[in-house]
Amino acid sequence: MERVTKRLRLREFTIEDLDTMHVYAGDLECVEFMLWGPNTREDTTRFLLDVLANQSVCPRRKYDFALIDPQGRHIGGCGIYLDDTMKKAEVGWILRKEEWNQGYGSEAAKELITVGFEKLGLDEITATCDARNRGSARVMEKCGMTLSTKRINHRRDRSREDLFHDQLEYSIRK
Repeated sequence: MERVTKRLRLREFTIEDLDTMHVYAGDLECVEFMLWGPNTREDTTRFLLDVLANQSVCPRRKYDFALIDPQGRHIGGCGIYLDDTMKKAEVGWILRKEEWNQGYGSEAAKELITVGFEKLGLDEITATCDARNRGSARVMEKCGMTLSTKRINHRRDRSREDLFHDQLEYSIRK
């Protein structure tokens, strides 16, 4: 599957994306609020191999896309992940830090929502973020998602095992 928006091309990952994927997956600043990372090169390789394997699973529940900018550069990734009912999914995205605050996250997330409702026939789409991550919360709001749940002390801090942070969950229904 491939999708094109005003400024982005969302395309399936290929093995040739390993180096450019690792630029953001291995960057502590890019993954600061993620539940994973920063990746070692081996972590990124394992993840990419899983992504490639999921492209042929039927029925397919995981769709990961490389984000390609107008100059043809791989600037990030995004995905939509269906639950067991195949009627609900979660979306997510990550960008190289050089691409932050340019609207790419919102553009990618809006396209994922369109794919979810129009192509995959979903009833509801959710997204989560660390409550300290105002950038991701703004992306969700720009996409028409509304805050549905705030989980207190839900995410373990990266550097202190005894410290937890709140998590926000946003959702949108068809």
